[in-house]
Amino acid sequence: MSSLCKRTIADLRLELEGTNLDSTGKNADLFERLKDTLKEEGHDLETYVFEDKHAALISSISKVSGEISQVSTDIMSLENKVCGEISQVSGEISKVSSDDVSKVSANITSLEHRVSSEILKVSGDISSLESKMTNEIS
Repeated sequence: MSSLCKRTIADLRLELEGTNLDSTGKNADLFERLKDTLKEEGHDLETYVFEDKHAALISSISKVSGEISQVSTDIMSLENKVCGEISQVSGEISKVSSDDVSKVSANITSLEHRVSSEILKVSGDISSLESKMTNEIS
């Protein structure tokens, strides 16, 4: 931060560009243009302090960098949490699936035996009925 009289031509141009004023010309022209603008805005030229744009930019970058770092940490934390939950659910699915498959398999085997037994019984009943029909027809 520095006062108007200590500004370099590059600084004067930068300040004028920041206020959307013409930034071309000699040092004296730039100085007068910026001085007039500051007076119009009601600033005291002896005490007016310019913001160091580079320092402000570095400060902003530092702040954003810190925020990015925090977001990155939050993302990694969430990734770890989600991975842990996926592992837990996957293990539970494997356990449930294994137990359920065994139960379903046992039920299917039991049903197959009952169906086979019923088929044999019905088959015997059909044979018996066929015999009766044949005897009655004859």
